[in-house]
Amino acid sequence: MFKTAIITLLAPMLVTGCALDVERQNERNANALHRLEVSLATDKQYKDDAYYASEEYQTAKHANQFIATAYGRK
Repeated sequence: MFKTAIITLLAPMLVTGCALDVERQNERNANALHRLEVSLATDKQYKDDAYYASEEYQTAKHANQFIATAYGRK
């Protein structure tokens, strides 16, 4: 009889505890996903910045400007 009473009293606490754990885990997952997205965006920005600062980009930019001027597009 006491076992049934104890289980009856503790069951809502166990369910609530599990729900809180799931909510916390979902929050942790959302935070981790956000950190990953920020990291990837930052990496892409660094790569873009590195490309635009590269000699290859500067040469291509100069060539495009030269061709545009030669054909009267500028």
